[in-house]
Amino acid sequence: MAAVIRSMTRNTANGVIIARKHHRAWQEAFQQNNELSSMSRYITRTGSRCPPSLAFLGPGPGVRKLHRPSPRAAFTLIEVLLVLSIIGVLAAIGWSTLYDDLPRFRLIRAGKGMQADLQNLRMAAIQSNHETRFLLESPDPYPDDPVSYGGSWWLQGGNSSINSSAWEDMPFDDDGDDVDDDRSEGHADLGPGGNRQAKGVGLQQWGAISGPGAGNADAIVFTPRGWVSNPAHDFDSEGYITLKLINKAAMGRGIEDEIHVRVARSGYVRLESTLDPDSSSGTVGTDGSSHDDS
Repeated sequence: MAAVIRSMTRNTANGVIIARKHHRAWQEAFQQNNELSSMSRYITRTGSRCPPSLAFLGPGPGVRKLHRPSPRAAFTLIEVLLVLSIIGVLAAIGWSTLYDDLPRFRLIRAGKGMQADLQNLRMAAIQSNHETRFLLESPDPYPDDPVSYGGSWWLQGGNSSINSSAWEDMPFDDDGDDVDDDRSEGHADLGPGGNRQAKGVGLQQWGAISGPGAGNADAIVFTPRGWVSNPAHDFDSEGYITLKLINKAAMGRGIEDEIHVRVARSGYVRLESTLDPDSSSGTVGTDGSSHDDS
């Protein structure tokens, strides 16, 4: 019985010793893990290397190494190619739209410029008590060629309120010496190198315009009352003298895009577009009916 008790005592003592060893090993591993966690937090917060006091420690049991992601220094090749492709597609779409819109814009601008010239001549006749005239000079030299463009006219004032025998280019000279000193506003040219160059726009050959009296062929003459003094046969069946400007680029694609400048006996000037069903009100190029660009 004593031998059994001594054996049990030795086994118990050995078990206690083994348990203490395992406990100390567990405590050491736990302490090491805590120190490594503190080190990781220190590195993450400061961005520096491991402090010297912890340099001797290695990874403990079950501890994973922490990897700090490195910042990206540049874009990848795939990202750059993707952005360039998107820019190329947008540029192609924009150029196609711009290519179609530019001649249309120039056509509207040329039509409004001609309308303004006629209206200014009418007002000049009223204010000066002298006749004024819109003298057509030349149409588009090659009307069937979509690449060709041009057309020109003169803005002139007479020396009398009726049956003027002499004409000077606008603006009127005030010195009374019968010498045309300033001709800066007296000519409009849509052709290459002209003062109103409108690439892709042509002035169509107009119908017969005899004008009032002698020497006024191809002219629209305004009286001091603001009326047009041309004979009745210069007007069409609707009571207008009509001048046509053509979008030559659209003509080359089989599209009829024209601006008609129509002058009534009363001196009223209106614009009509073959592409704009609402242009009968004389509002060509407004309320979204045109494409504006530079």
